[in-house]
Amino acid sequence: AAAAAAAPLFPSAPSAPAAPSGRNATALPAAPQHKPQQPPASRPAAPPRPPSPAEREMERWCIICNDDAVLWCNDCDGDAYCRRCFREGHRDEDMRAHKTVPIRR
Repeated sequence: AAAAAAAPLFPSAPSAPAAPSGRNATALPAAPQHKPQQPPASRPAAPPRPPSPAEREMERWCIICNDDAVLWCNDCDGDAYCRRCFREGHRDEDMRAHKTVPIRR
């Protein structure tokens, strides 16, 4: 009966490690003695490519209707507008004072 009491409750579980002994014995494992690996050096990002002629032309399209724009609105993050869309979109009192720059063709 005494041997049955000493048998582990879960036979597949690992047994507890022996308690450390000695002058500097602690319950924690020793710190690693190796240096961590350094990540590989990354290559610098490539500079942005200049816009193509088609992209440059698209910058001059109205952001609302895609017609040819006639002005940029500085207060709308430089968005391009045709006359009609700018007039319709800037009717509110706070939008009327927006500063614009004409688009030269």
